[in-house]
Amino acid sequence: IFEGYISRPTGGSMKREKILLIDKCLDCKNVYASFNTGKDWEVVYTFLPNTIRHIHGIHLDPYTGFLWITTGDENGECIIAQTKDKFKTLEIVALGNQEYRACNLLFLKNIIIYSAHS
Repeated sequence: IFEGYISRPTGGSMKREKILLIDKCLDCKNVYASFNTGKDWEVVYTFLPNTIRHIHGIHLDPYTGFLWITTGDENGECIIAQTKDKFKTLEIVALGNQEYRACNLLFLKNIIIYSAHS
């Protein structure tokens, strides 16, 4: 379970909001989130059939407040993506072969470092 705080714009300022996300394979295609410390859970994102095998991890960029997700395992299933709005939308940053089969992401101020899980 990923537990952390995300920032989101509210009016003219940024609001910090606690979020819990299940990033392990319950059914392997859905991202589950709780906004009330685990009392209730909801599916906030579903990958289309045959696009990924499973989710490798969900990671918080401490510099932007954005959430990143990594998936795999076969060529074409390896995705590194980000969401700026709690998975209402998902922007795929990298997609393709084993080069993008990442599990963990390390965030620096202007760069993301990852190792391939292949």
